[in-house]
Amino acid sequence: MIIHKMADVNGMFKREYAFTLTKLGTAKEQMEKLDEALQCYTTAMQITKELLAASPDDGKLKWNMCASYEQIGHIAELKHNYREAELLYRQSLEICRTNVELGTRPFDEDALASSLYRLGALPLQRKATDEQKECLKEAMSIWKDLYNTTGDIVYKKNYDFAKKALRR
Repeated sequence: MIIHKMADVNGMFKREYAFTLTKLGTAKEQMEKLDEALQCYTTAMQITKELLAASPDDGKLKWNMCASYEQIGHIAELKHNYREAELLYRQSLEICRTNVELGTRPFDEDALASSLYRLGALPLQRKATDEQKECLKEAMSIWKDLYNTTGDIVYKKNYDFAKKALRR
């Protein structure tokens, strides 16, 4: 019997594994199994880091890293670890902002506004800090421009969420 090893061309199998882990993490999060979700997200992030080291210009992998930081940050936020969540959201925002400025696909203005909103709406304290207010204002500005350009009501709703968060 001859067993052939398949080459993992461009990390295809690792990408699929990371994607599957992320989906499993989302399901675990919805079931409120936060530790299990965190384990899935963390493993997916480690795989993505390895793949990104081999393909540093891959926009999809950069996007996956951005999403991983956001997902792990969200778990930290749900566990009331706000400082940890803040650090993770900052990492996500940094990756997103850099890649929007570079025009890297699939990053876009909406993704940037979402990252800004996450950081801006994080309940670090009862009242938002000046930096959080600036994040929310920037997110509002982006969503307002997107709504005016496209007429898509989703951008208007996101704008309203950010405006409400800014009032706290």
